[in-house]
Amino acid sequence: MLAPAKIEERRRHLEARLRHAHERLRGDMPDEHRTWKTKVLIPDILDALERINQNIYGICERCDESIPLARLMVRPEARNCVSCQEANEKEREHAA
Repeated sequence: MLAPAKIEERRRHLEARLRHAHERLRGDMPDEHRTWKTKVLIPDILDALERINQNIYGICERCDESIPLARLMVRPEARNCVSCQEANEKEREHAA
């Protein structure tokens, strides 16, 4: 599990990303970027902030193991560790 200081750092980073995403939505951007931010990025950030509030941030939703800090630094809204994310993607590919 992440140290409280690291979780607070991730919270501040996520809040900044959320503000930036909202600011960009007010600007001029292609529709596909606007759609992605509205339907994917912003909900993922809000979900990560909610997981922080619930004290489950940094815990993989699939295997309940800690998500490495390095992954959360690159993708702070990550819900799964790398191996579980890869397994989810393979399952989606096979289902399609």
